[in-house]
Amino acid sequence: MERQRLAREIHDGPAQALANAIIALEFVERAIRSETQAQPVRAMDEVERIKSTLRDGLNEIRRFIFDLKPTMLQDRGLVSTVRHYVDSYQSLFDMAVEVSVADMTAVRLNADQELTAFRIVQEAIQNARKHSRASRIIVDIRHEQHAILVCVTDNGRGFSPERVSSNVTSGAGLKGMRERAALVGGELALESTPGDGTVIRLRLPLSGIDEMATSASTSSIE
Repeated sequence: MERQRLAREIHDGPAQALANAIIALEFVERAIRSETQAQPVRAMDEVERIKSTLRDGLNEIRRFIFDLKPTMLQDRGLVSTVRHYVDSYQSLFDMAVEVSVADMTAVRLNADQELTAFRIVQEAIQNARKHSRASRIIVDIRHEQHAILVCVTDNGRGFSPERVSSNVTSGAGLKGMRERAALVGGELALESTPGDGTVIRLRLPLSGIDEMATSASTSSIE
């Protein structure tokens, strides 16, 4: 599942950028070999475009490296990792993404749950940009009633969940997110209406140990 997602993104991102760069370089080569005076000028313009394309591809590759091994999760937790990802994402794409956090100071999910939550946030943001054509996304993370709730809301064009679920191809992303959540004891719900955006809600239960640690930390502060 993860390999398929990355393969699709690499094909649409850096692989396409490199293919375009090769085509542009072939044009530059022909222009340089030409004896007309105007062609070298056009070649230099094309070189600038190639440089821009390759920079975009490099940024995409760096993002994939982070996606493959988000070591920040282990070191700094879900909230810091999501904020870092969102900052990086906004530097690459023209999209406003807001991260809202509540009551998370003294609580941590286990490693598998944090990775699951992070991957689902990634998938939801990618879907909002590519499929919903959203211009604004809100990621809300909060501790509530013995669980961590992660909600991703976008202002995109929305869709009919029933029609997507019945389509094997377009429903694969949603199915994958639900399977991820279930594997770590979580639940994933989706709300969407054509023309009215999409909301993805992930609920991950805290273990008794996590709850006790949270209570102890809160008591020591008081």
